[in-house]
Amino acid sequence: MDPTISTPRLQLTLLTKTDLDSNHVKWFHELRSDEMCTSWSMRGRMHSLSESRDFLTECLTQHASIHYAVHVKPSGSPPSPSNDKEIETETPRYSPVYGELIGEISLRDPDASPQLPPPKPRSTTQDHSSPPTIPSPFNFRILGYAFLQSSWGHGYATEANAAMLSAWGAFCRREDKSKLSYVEAGVGRGNPASLKVVEKLGFEKVGWRVADRPAFLGGKWQEPGYWIWGMYV
Repeated sequence: MDPTISTPRLQLTLLTKTDLDSNHVKWFHELRSDEMCTSWSMRGRMHSLSESRDFLTECLTQHASIHYAVHVKPSGSPPSPSNDKEIETETPRYSPVYGELIGEISLRDPDASPQLPPPKPRSTTQDHSSPPTIPSPFNFRILGYAFLQSSWGHGYATEANAAMLSAWGAFCRREDKSKLSYVEAGVGRGNPASLKVVEKLGFEKVGWRVADRPAFLGGKWQEPGYWIWGMYV
């Protein structure tokens, strides 16, 4: 995947470093330790920099996850730093080089099949009256995102995720054009903001996934289940 992705307003930086003193871990912790930013995360808040580092390491090594930090671009055109040491001295939330840290987006490799059978690709010639099946060969990822409350309501989640999904689709096609690439997103019934994001991104509602038990998300107990949305990229 591209180490950086640029949109009109945002700069996306691929997280790859897991040293405690790296900006990547500091950014990840700044977001993952924020109560509102993680209010819809099943993993919950991180309570220390080392805990965030361990979680990021787990995501990158055990789940082959793709994580991007999302910054609002700084005004003007600041010079690029000449080396990593200059970058590492910046504060976690703002840098004249990267801009303002607002969120993190990810594509997780679950090492499993989709939670619900995906819809048939629009280009398929198969009989649409037959039961849905999982296409093969198949690239599959689960979309995740978390943004600081100060950035909500500005369209940043849609803009950032659209750029990452486009880049991932292009990456997969370069690797193997014969494989379909499919992304799944789970959205709770009580999370209308995320519902708007997946709709704007072009996801299609696949169905309701029943969970084993209720979960405390968004500041209250949610019913045991969530909507599955899917999209080919």
